[in-house]
Amino acid sequence: IIMGRLPKGFAVKKAVAPSTPLVQATAQPADASQHPPVDVPEESTGGTNRFLKLQPQHAAPLTSPAETLGTDQAAGGDDGTETRGHMLQRHRAEVQAFKKSVPRLGKKSKEEVAKLLADIEARHGRELQELDAQPAAGEPAAALAHLSGLSLHDGGEDVEAHAEEGGAGKGRTKAMKRREKVAAQQADREARVAADLEAAGPSARVQEEEALVALLTPLGLRMRDIRADGHCLYRSLQDQLTQTAAATAKAAAAATVAADSGADTQAPSPEAGQSSVGQGWDVQELRTAAAARVRAHPDEYSSFMQLEGDDETPEAALERYCAELEGSAAWGGQLEISVLAQVLKRPIHVHSVGLPIVMLGEEFVGQTPLQVCYLRHAFGLGEHYNSLETSLVVEEAS
Repeated sequence: IIMGRLPKGFAVKKAVAPSTPLVQATAQPADASQHPPVDVPEESTGGTNRFLKLQPQHAAPLTSPAETLGTDQAAGGDDGTETRGHMLQRHRAEVQAFKKSVPRLGKKSKEEVAKLLADIEARHGRELQELDAQPAAGEPAAALAHLSGLSLHDGGEDVEAHAEEGGAGKGRTKAMKRREKVAAQQADREARVAADLEAAGPSARVQEEEALVALLTPLGLRMRDIRADGHCLYRSLQDQLTQTAAATAKAAAAATVAADSGADTQAPSPEAGQSSVGQGWDVQELRTAAAARVRAHPDEYSSFMQLEGDDETPEAALERYCAELEGSAAWGGQLEISVLAQVLKRPIHVHSVGLPIVMLGEEFVGQTPLQVCYLRHAFGLGEHYNSLETSLVVEEAS
C-alpha cells in the first residue's frame, strides 16, 4: 500500500453521528428512581460536541448490580432489606462499571466525567447515611430487653456470664497471651525468691546495717548513703567537708546576730573548730592532693608499697601507686584515710561493726573530726564507705 492510496475495492464509509445525544454509561439498577442513569460525553472533535455511546452495540448489555451480585445477595436478607455490606458491594460494582465504560477522553470531557463520578459517590454517601440512621434489622427484641435490664450493681454475675457466652476469648491475640504467660511466670519466680529469702532469714548486709544503726544512734549519728562507684571514700569525705562548712557558717551567722543584739559572743574562726583546707574540693582534687602528699614524703609511705616483680624499685612502686591513686577509681582504705587526714589537717573517725572507732589525724587537736562508716557487706563486691550526719541535721533537713 502506497502512502496516501488505498487498495482497490477498499471503500471508506462516513461515520454517522448517533441519533441520541446522550447515552447511559452505567447499568440501570432495579429501581431507576433511586439510581438515575449516568451520561458521559464523547471527546470533542472537529469543533462539534458529539456524544459517544459507551455500551458497544454487539457486546452483551451491562447488567445491574443486583444481577451481578445475585438477587438474594443484593437484597441482603430474607425480608428484602439491604444490609450495609451488600450496599457497599453494590456501590463498588456501580463505580467499577462506570469506570470501565469510560474511554480515554479529552481534558474537557474528563472534567465532566469527574463531576459525574462525584455525583455517584455523593449518592452513595447519602444512601449509607440513610441506612445508618435506620435501626438495626433482625435484632431480637428479647436480647435488647435482657441487655436493658442488666445493671452494674444488681446482677453482676449475669453480666459476666453474658460476656463469657457472647465473646469469651475474643480480641486476645497470640502476642497478648504470650505476654500474659511471661508475666505470670515472672510473678511466680519473684514469689519463690521472696519465699526463699524469708526462709533463709536476714542477709549479712541487713544484719550489718541494723547493728550499725544500733551503734550510731547513741552517738547522735546516722548513715548518709554515698554512691558506690570506687570513689565512695572520697565522696564521703567530700560530703563531710560540705556538712562541716555549712555548720561553721551557721554558727558564724548565729554569733553575728548575737553580737548585734549586744551579747558578748565571738564568731568562730576556722582555726577554732575547723580547718579551711579542702573546703569545696571535689573527688578528683582530693585524690590529686593525696598523691601529691605521698610523693612529697616518700620515706613515710614507701614501706606500704608492694613491689611487682623483682626488677621494680621502691621508687617506681611508689610512683605507680600515686598514678593509680590520682588517675583511676581505685578503692581507698586506711592508708588513704591517713594521707587525707594530713592533707586536710583534720581528724577522721571511721565507725564499723565489731571494731572500735578508728581515729586518724588525732594530732590536729581542736578540729572538728570528719565522720564516716565502713561496711563489709554493703554490696556484692565487698567493702563500702558511707558518710554520717547528726540527727539534728536530719531533723532540720526534713
